[in-house]
Order: sequence, then structure tokens, then C-alpha cells
Amino acid sequence: MGLSGKCDFQDTVEIYGADNIINNFKVYVGEHRIVPLAFKEPKDLIPYYPYIVWLMGKNNDSGTIWLSEESFIDSEERGWLEWDLEYLKRYWKRCKRKKVPWDDAEAKKLISFYNWELPEHKKQLVERVKTFGKKATTKGLHDPSHDNMRKELYDLMVSAGWDDDISYRWIYGWERWLDREREKKDEGNNQK
Repeated sequence: MGLSGKCDFQDTVEIYGADNIINNFKVYVGEHRIVPLAFKEPKDLIPYYPYIVWLMGKNNDSGTIWLSEESFIDSEERGWLEWDLEYLKRYWKRCKRKKVPWDDAEAKKLISFYNWELPEHKKQLVERVKTFGKKATTKGLHDPSHDNMRKELYDLMVSAGWDDDISYRWIYGWERWLDREREKKDEGNNQK
């Protein structure tokens, strides 16, 4: 199984071979793309490993592969966060409608598993809905279980020869890369 545990691009590369895909397949990301991705060497395929193959056709030696618009890791994480956000917004609306005060404990029960301690990203989500109500978003929140998959892809990219910064930006995005750079700078200032 690939990084996502689904039928992803990594599985397709393992089945058909990296060189075969580079030389004989056109690979597109998203359903409305008209320009195929340009791969020069096997390491160029790695960033797309967690993307789901949603359509593929092969004729003799050549073929076409259509990948999902975003990686399965990002898609699933967004889905989980949006699910929790929707439950909390419903609770917020119910509090407003019934004119009862927001209860943090009740809100946390809605999105916890077996009344376990909430991870930090879920605590932040509770605070956002409590503060901003229906205008609350999941922007900037990340689920730790998906970060494990991102770390695995990051390690794979770096071990294949990708630049550390490029790999980090690709997988975690600009905002988190900037946070990492600020932390490095702060550590450097603290050591002086």
C-alpha cells in the first residue's frame, strides 16, 4: 500500500515502474488540467505519491493518468477538521437558539473519542467556534495523525535527493515552513 493506504500514485509507480511512467505516461493533476506534469527522473514522482489515481488509461506502451486535485492526506485531514467544525457550529447555533451559555465541556464531548483528552488542534477549534461562531474556520489547523503521513513523505523526498526546504514547503505549505524558519531563527538568537 502507498502512503495513503488507498490506490494512490505510489502504488501505480510500483506497478508500472518509475521509468515507464516518466517515458510513456502523461500525468495530470485535477480534472481540468490540460498540461501534463513534466517528470525528468524518478525522484520527481515522489511528491505526487499520496495523490489518488482517479482515472487511468493505457494503450500498448503509452497511457494517461489523472490524479486527484489534492493529496489524500490533505483531503482526508480537511474532511476530518470540517466534520468537527460542523458539529461545533451546530452546537453554537443550538446555544444561540435556546439562549443557553456555551459549555466548553459539552462542546468538547461532541468531538472527542471516548472522552479522551482533546488534542491541541481540537481545543483550538472549540475556542474558534466559541469566539467566532458561524464564521469560525479550520485555517491553519492540522491533525497530528496526518502529520505522521506528511513526515513519512518528507523523509522519502529528502532521502531521494530533494532539497530540505523545498520538501518541507511542498508537504507542509508556506505558512508552516515560515513558522519553522522563525523557530530556527529564534533558536539561533537564544544560543547567542
